[in-house]
Amino acid sequence: MPTRRIPPTALLRGWAVGVSTAILTAAAHAAAGGGLPSGVGSVQLALLGLTIGVTTATLRHGDRFVVLAVALATGQVVGHVLLGAVGHQHGAADATSGAVMLVAHVAAVLAITALVAVGEVSCRAVSRALGATRPLPSSPIPAPHAGVVRRCDHPMRSSLLLAASSSYRGPPVSAVR
Repeated sequence: MPTRRIPPTALLRGWAVGVSTAILTAAAHAAAGGGLPSGVGSVQLALLGLTIGVTTATLRHGDRFVVLAVALATGQVVGHVLLGAVGHQHGAADATSGAVMLVAHVAAVLAITALVAVGEVSCRAVSRALGATRPLPSSPIPAPHAGVVRRCDHPMRSSLLLAASSSYRGPPVSAVR
């Protein structure tokens, strides 16, 4: 099974979506009078943030605004259900506070979606700009090729000079043995 390389901007996007999902859910429950989650609730929010972040980073079209908004909204709904299952209750449970909380969640999801989308586009632009200013790799200038003659019809000049400088005078051959 071929593996697909995840670009660094997708990893940053997943991290931003995962962290903001957990933080926004915890902040919304604290603002609604339920207090900050602790113990099991905080672990559940951390796992939820990790799951939403990894999912958003690996989605093929995860950089689209609609996909980001759906991922963040899903994280808010699931986080709300998880904290409700652990026992977090809201302070005032009337229709007005519920509508205010819903509007606050929607506004926060849209704002975070816009920030993540703009951040990813900015990250790509900065990466391209830095890549364009990087010096080109220099290659060494090749030396001119000097042909080497392996065989020729006349003796080498060094052989001629050696033969001309040698004397034929020396000890008799019988004295060396």
